[in-house]
Amino acid sequence: MASFLDRFLANFEGFFTNIEDRIAAAQLLLDVRSAPAEALAWLASWFGVALDPAWDEARRRLFLRHAADFFEWRGTVPGLRMALRLVFDDCPGDAIFDIQPRRTPAIRIVEKFSTRALPAALYSAAADGSGGLPARVQQDRWDPSQGTAGLHRRYQELTGQPYPTEGPDRRTDPAGWATWSEFSRQTLGFVPRATSDDVDLWRRFLQRRYSSLAAFNAVWRTVYGDWSEIPLPAAPPPLDVPLRDWLHFEGIVLPSRDAAHRFTVFLPQAALGLADRDRRIDLARRVLSLEKPAHTAFDVQFYWAFFRVGEARLGQDTVVDAGGRSPEFLSPFVLDRNYLGSGYLATDRQGRQSRLASPCPRPDGGCKPSSTAGGSR
Repeated sequence: MASFLDRFLANFEGFFTNIEDRIAAAQLLLDVRSAPAEALAWLASWFGVALDPAWDEARRRLFLRHAADFFEWRGTVPGLRMALRLVFDDCPGDAIFDIQPRRTPAIRIVEKFSTRALPAALYSAAADGSGGLPARVQQDRWDPSQGTAGLHRRYQELTGQPYPTEGPDRRTDPAGWATWSEFSRQTLGFVPRATSDDVDLWRRFLQRRYSSLAAFNAVWRTVYGDWSEIPLPAAPPPLDVPLRDWLHFEGIVLPSRDAAHRFTVFLPQAALGLADRDRRIDLARRVLSLEKPAHTAFDVQFYWAFFRVGEARLGQDTVVDAGGRSPEFLSPFVLDRNYLGSGYLATDRQGRQSRLASPCPRPDGGCKPSSTAGGSR
């Protein structure tokens, strides 16, 4: 009887043993370190992700291992940098997912609002040095404490004409607009840009600035019965506090609004052909379009020396390396495709290409190690 039972159960054991062995090792399929290459796409589907067919196996495993970190920071500056480095890094590693890189990353993402400048007119000159460091009023620059009378006087002395009650029309009076714009830029630090479309923003700005309409009327010396009755000044107000409100709106609020939700991605320039550069630009744009917040706008550029006036942040982007005039970074200039200064206009294209192909561009035959990170001279 025992022999019969053993032989009878062996039939079932032989059938189910292979299945049981596969079930016993099922956890290996759930570990990105041990899962076979053909199972990686299945693992990615758990996150609702389709892996890029161009990625190699190591890059796929790296992404799946840090998928939780990637989706936690998706849509932010670190998240965009992770996505770009996953595509462009030659040797990707765990450092891609560091929120605070140990060194300045080669791919830079600059939010436009971080490069805006505060107009000089918003700096109030101190009347005396009491209570702090000695200070002296700088008289060669207009200050809000001088009021609109001082502003009008400076414009009269410069142009021989009274200060306009509103900005000249650029189309009908180009000369007057150019004079008024240059004067505003030099005196105020900005060119007034508010239009009738900004009335609602102006009223919301005042409502946040004043606790009530009564408080606003007391300071502005007006008798408005509702916030909707307040117009947008066409020229700097004559009173001191209204003038500062107008300066704050024109010099800070409007530039901040225009710069909000916009960023530029700078890719490190390398000795690439024109087709390769276009391919990298297009690839970066596709990645950013998928990963960026829907309400944002962006631009992609190459950079050589990131230490540029108006765009560099001292201590963050000031890297000393090969400058923008290095011949290996230049390519033929193409209209509607290159930025000014990013290419060359020459007829000796063949000769220049031969120089670029030379591993030792220096006359003495010495070679300087190349670097993908941009910098300044």
